[in-house]
Amino acid sequence: MDNKETTEVAHAVIDYLNEVTGSRYRYSESSLISIKARLKEGFDLQDFKNVIYKKSQQWINDSEMCKYLRPETLFCAKHFESYLNEKYVENKDEDWKIF
Repeated sequence: MDNKETTEVAHAVIDYLNEVTGSRYRYSESSLISIKARLKEGFDLQDFKNVIYKKSQQWINDSEMCKYLRPETLFCAKHFESYLNEKYVENKDEDWKIF
């Protein structure tokens, strides 16, 4: 993936995060750095969407955890792969969609 493609995917990740969580993250270097690092490791857009979706399901209505629905937490090297591989349990009380 070249630099232009990496940037486009990183922007799509931010857009999806904002859409799902109602956030307003910008395409700033601080928001994009961990996304680009995970892309270089071989993860793809769907991996990011899965992490955003899973963690949003778990945290968005939790007043303590919702503050962690941010790029530096979701996409950091320490947690990203474990978040991605968590077993997903559908919340039947919410109308969520994964793209």
